[in-house]
This record gives sequence, C-alpha cells and structure tokens, in this order.
Amino acid sequence: MSDRKRFGLDRPSDLLLKLDWEIDQLGQPTDKEAIASYRAFNCAVTAWSICDWTWNAAFDDLKKRFRSESSKPSARDSEPLAALLRDQSRELAICQQLANGSKHFVLRDHNDDNISSYRSAGVLLYLSDDGRSRSVPGHGVFVLDGDHHYSDLGDYWIEFFQRYAIG
Repeated sequence: MSDRKRFGLDRPSDLLLKLDWEIDQLGQPTDKEAIASYRAFNCAVTAWSICDWTWNAAFDDLKKRFRSESSKPSARDSEPLAALLRDQSRELAICQQLANGSKHFVLRDHNDDNISSYRSAGVLLYLSDDGRSRSVPGHGVFVLDGDHHYSDLGDYWIEFFQRYAIG
C-alpha cells in the first residue's frame, strides 16, 4: 500500500524517474535567477534522497549486502548505504553535501570544504533554423570541486539499481 505522504511515488525507481525529469529541467534555459537555483536544489535533493528510499524499500537480505560492502557497516539507519554511495560515486557525495547544506542551511555532518556552489548570470546563445544566432540573458548554477568532470547521476543510479536488482 502506498504511503499517503509520498505524493503517489511508491518505489525508488519512481524517484529515479523524478530525477531524470529534474535533470531535464536543469538543462532548460532560464532568464530567472532564482529558477536556476531551484532546479539545482531539486536535483541534488532528489539524487541524494534516492539513498533513503532505497534503504527503506530494501529487504533485509539487501540491507545485509549493503552493510557488507559499506565502509560503515555498523552505522545506524541508512548510513551504511550512504557511506557505500559516497565511496562509489563522487557525484552522489557532492549531492549529499549540496542537498543537506541547502535543506538545513548549515552542513555539519560529512562536511567537505572542497565542495561549494554558486549562481552566476551569463548569456545563452541560440541558433535559429535560418542559421542566425541570438543571445539572451540567462542564469546557471555551478558546482566547484577542483578539476573533476562528472557524469550523469541518472546513469549512476540506473547502473546501481541493475547491480543490486532493485525494481
């Protein structure tokens, strides 16, 4: 039975679909400064929330497997899975930083001083069908973490769900 506090989303895979939609929204141009931040906030929170959803939906045998592969097997609640995810995916470690920092205003647990974000105005260039280009003001949100390049988080979660046979 569906929990009535989840807006009709019932499985971790439902949240993965939501993340895919949010990543698409993040890529849409906007001339509204705050919208860029809202979209980035939503992506980070959803990407990291899949951890809790996966842990809470998992049967005991899968939780035991997560614990056996985790660097924190004795931790409480979903922390064994969270530690496993942080170890496997720098992108998710960053999402945890940004999601929890933005939700709680101050990040105290697992704080990584190398990670930060900022919002910046810019110019978006478009090429029309007739080959003419035009520019419009736009805004983006950027994540700083050294010189690292990160892949699509949706791809990581899809592979993770396949590896652990999560439906």
